Amino acid sequence: MISDSHVYLYTDCIVLVDKSGSMKAENRWSHVRKRVGSISNQVSLYNQAGADVCFFSKQTEWIKNVKSVSKVNALFEAHIPESDLETNTSLALRESFNKHFYRHKKNPDQNTHIYLFTDDVPTDNEDIVRMFREVTIKTKDRNEQLKIAVAKQGFLTRKI
Repeated sequence: MISDSHVYLYTDCIVLVDKSGSMKAENRWSHVRKRVGSISNQVSLYNQAGADVCFFSKQTEWIKNVKSVSKVNALFEAHIPESDLETNTSLALRESFNKHFYRHKKNPDQNTHIYLFTDDVPTDNEDIVRMFREVTIKTKDRNEQLKIAVAKQGFLTRKI
């Protein structure tokens, strides 16, 4: 049996956080902050690199090596949800998949866990479906692990 430390040692953790204006409602931002803090704490116990966190709305902003709740709290204070009408979830996912494939090419033992925190159906839904098809085809016969967890309003609802 593989221990948790072994799994995290060879696993990159990517956290995608929707910062559209609707994330301000119903304590969503607070719920997501707590979940991301828990994830970063857990990952940092086994992986010195910590987690890569991406805040997205129309654009993405990446912060590497997030390892503590205090860092997560500071990031959430600096990245307040915006009033954008459009949320570019597909851009954040595509960048995450590209990171996975680049890192996996450099180190075939490297796996990736992606956590997506959002509160609604993406405005770019067709792009996301197309992208998942492409990734599925690309990883079909390869020995790699790419896990994606989707959380709605800060609560884990479904694993893909």
